[in-house]
Amino acid sequence: MQKSDTAIALDETLAMIGMTELNDEKLQLMTVGMDALVRVLGNVVIRLGQERH
Repeated sequence: MQKSDTAIALDETLAMIGMTELNDEKLQLMTVGMDALVRVLGNVVIRLGQERH
């Protein structure tokens, strides 16, 4: 299995629970993740509006 450039190890992910501050690396990761989420949701909305044949 190939590790993504934006993947965080499980122990780092668990350590972030309860964090109140983000460093630049984690902020960049969140930005990439939010961008991907917006794109997926945009595609869902577009497909819901299309007629089915």
